[in-house]
Amino acid sequence: MKKRRNMTVVEQIKNDKRFYVNPITLSLMEKRDIRSYEVVQIPVGKIRRHLDGKVFSLYKTDVYRYLSDESEAAKEKYKEYAAAPFNQADNPNRSPEEYDKLITNFTKEEYDIHKGIIIINQYNCIMDGQHRCCIMLKEHGEDHIITVLRVKYGDYPLIGRISINNFLYNIKRLFRKEV
Repeated sequence: MKKRRNMTVVEQIKNDKRFYVNPITLSLMEKRDIRSYEVVQIPVGKIRRHLDGKVFSLYKTDVYRYLSDESEAAKEKYKEYAAAPFNQADNPNRSPEEYDKLITNFTKEEYDIHKGIIIINQYNCIMDGQHRCCIMLKEHGEDHIITVLRVKYGDYPLIGRISINNFLYNIKRLFRKEV
């Protein structure tokens, strides 16, 4: 009698028909210690970016600034960001021209998890889909609810500032509703 092996979490993600994850992202996920995943709905404004040991809102990313600031400096910062080795590893074609195409296409169509789900970690930090998140943030605002794949990484370091950022986000939302 053959012993049946348990599927890894990445295999479960790959076989889950509720959404699509591109093969490059799946191969990168195979190298990580993924403990579990869930499909959740959250406001796009609650998604954060973790880069160089810092956590910040999507508003402060070069990807968002490219959308909101039409200056040459913002374009140059985005080019530097796109050329960084960690970005080239999962998508070597992150040129401003390709981003412009994504902006045009993505503003015409609704976000569809069957074409590519946005992935966040257990701390709501973006793992895949930052460009799409920034476009939705610009087009629909921070309270726009989106469906994402939340992945719990066993090898992701805890970042203390995340809880502070989420606290500040919730306080801002509370005051906005009262006014």
